[in-house]
Amino acid sequence: MLPPGAEVRAGSGTPGDRYGSEGDVYIDLDTTNVYVFRDGAWKATGNLRTSAAEQLRGKQGEQGKQGETGKQGETGKQGETGKQGEQGKQGEQGEQGEAGDPGTLVLLGTDENEGEPCEPDGSVYINTVANTFSKCEGGVWQLR
Repeated sequence: MLPPGAEVRAGSGTPGDRYGSEGDVYIDLDTTNVYVFRDGAWKATGNLRTSAAEQLRGKQGEQGKQGETGKQGETGKQGETGKQGEQGKQGEQGEQGEAGDPGTLVLLGTDENEGEPCEPDGSVYINTVANTFSKCEGGVWQLR
């Protein structure tokens, strides 16, 4: 989980120190190296291909043929109507809570999602089979 207000960035090559805020994440799309911005500088923390390779599975098999339709079951007996419960008391109005900071999500999956709706903007989806990255921009996944 990223700290509130942190962003996930992606680009080609090592990130420059003049861009970034504490807790931001940067993914180098050429090497899939991951960097975290800490103490005013980008620090390398790992590689997505190495992490994803440990979780790979084989391809999904083809869908099987549809089975035959089963026989219609008998209609069951009508159950008895239950008694009406008593009306509960109205609860007191709670105090308005403070608005929370929007969060950024980093999602892993095996499906293609380009053009699909998403939220919140700034979130990143990593396809661990195709080794592709999508970023949520304007409420839609954009392939990077």
